Amino acid sequence: MKTPSKQLSDKLTSMKLAKTSRMHSMPTEAVMSDRPEYPYGLNISLENDSLDKLSMKSLPDVGDEMTLIAKVKVVSVSSNESESGERRSISLQITDMDLE
Repeated sequence: MKTPSKQLSDKLTSMKLAKTSRMHSMPTEAVMSDRPEYPYGLNISLENDSLDKLSMKSLPDVGDEMTLIAKVKVVSVSSNESESGERRSISLQITDMDLE
């Protein structure tokens, strides 16, 4: 497994949810460890065809870290303002990618 270049790793931003955000993401009776650490939509699944295209002959171990490099196309944008504040979103389609 390759180590990401220092230049690339300097540009990466942790998307992990703050504890206060995690507390509001699920009902209060849920145990903190059951709450997601990352926002919905940031988990991707790759199956046989995609793994073959990426030349992944063997699967990594659970817990391994990899670097995902992707080219995306913006497929939608949205901005909405209400009494509770402004909400912005974009939807991205991964068009090209590599795993290191």
